[in-house]
Amino acid sequence: MVGGVVAPLVSPVTATLYVGDLDDGVNEVHLSAAFSGCGNISSIRVCRDWRTGSSLRYAYVNFYSRSNAEKALKSLNHTPLLGKPMRIMWSLRNPILRKTGEANVFVKNLDPSVDGAKLEEMFGKYGMVLSCKVATDDGRSKGFGYVAKFVRKSMRQPPDFPKFSTLFIKNLDDDITDESLLERFSEFGEVRKAHVVRDGAGSSKGFGYLSFEWPEDSKKAIQAMNGTQFGSKTVYVGKALTRAEREKALTQGSEGSKNTKCSHLPSVLNSAIFVKNLHVSVDDQALREIFSGCGRIRSATVALDGKGVSRGFGFVGFSGPHEAAKAISTLNGAVYLGRRLHVAIAQRKEDLQRAMQLRFPKVKAPMVEGMRPQSHPPWMLKSYGLGCFQKNQAFLVQRYLLGLRTP
Repeated sequence: MVGGVVAPLVSPVTATLYVGDLDDGVNEVHLSAAFSGCGNISSIRVCRDWRTGSSLRYAYVNFYSRSNAEKALKSLNHTPLLGKPMRIMWSLRNPILRKTGEANVFVKNLDPSVDGAKLEEMFGKYGMVLSCKVATDDGRSKGFGYVAKFVRKSMRQPPDFPKFSTLFIKNLDDDITDESLLERFSEFGEVRKAHVVRDGAGSSKGFGYLSFEWPEDSKKAIQAMNGTQFGSKTVYVGKALTRAEREKALTQGSEGSKNTKCSHLPSVLNSAIFVKNLHVSVDDQALREIFSGCGRIRSATVALDGKGVSRGFGFVGFSGPHEAAKAISTLNGAVYLGRRLHVAIAQRKEDLQRAMQLRFPKVKAPMVEGMRPQSHPPWMLKSYGLGCFQKNQAFLVQRYLLGLRTP
């Protein structure tokens, strides 16, 4: 244990620290000046938005020596840099564990004088502490904070039926407003908030969120409204999953595939992947979040039918072929929201035809009386192993890669 902070159960193989809660203006030079007094640094990287170049307010500092990293963790955790206290912890190999907040303890009614260091000191004596954070507003404590990892919730109280109050509603008419959504669902209980998501021009995106005061009312609304007609369309109504819940579901489902050998994977000729068997609630943003850990994403699109309902498959475009290969090796076969994902390379039409023609050369077979001609070339049949495409999905791949919008 270092200053109340204990390394993860599996010790990191490298001396890498995660540095969070940084000021927007912090760069590698500032971090080098702050950490160089603790030992020789091999590299520093401030993570930035690839579109805008703006800081994401966290960084990684790599030391040559594990002991130097421990020294930095002990001496610099919760110390200010450009006026904001740094939150330092061991870098976890799986970043989802850092994002989900699993096993966090929520602490409220804190005195304004209690900062992250004092909160860590309070809880460090009782068990394993990975990180502490006090919520602030313009540098002033908001009176509450979080401690992770302390004691898992499942160990503190018996398991209970999951409760939720917020619903995700999809396939809404364009003229549905916050008020009409509130009016329609208020018969099931007291509604705290109703919101239809809109684009920059103010047009509805066809989905929204609604929060009830009591979880029981949410369940009643799902049972009564899911699959029913609201306006001119049949709507989907279900639990609104947080980003943490989506990532956790994906992580649990992919545990068995993480150690799978990937030598059987075909060579990657492009940077786009095809994903099928998606849950109906997965939209473009959720699809992007699923694959965000595999590399820089240029685009993520879920194919919709004419009514705006998901067709159960989509496409993700990466910045490079190695990232696409990583996505296939990591997430192909992973279970997400109860559906096992199929992830494969989205091939261009000419590449697909050329490969199939080499494998299945054209041979004219004599027509036998009573025999019906095939409506599709043999390589499009499922019996030849190309079961990842259903109906016209093979052509939708090409439309996507050509920049055309799927119907």
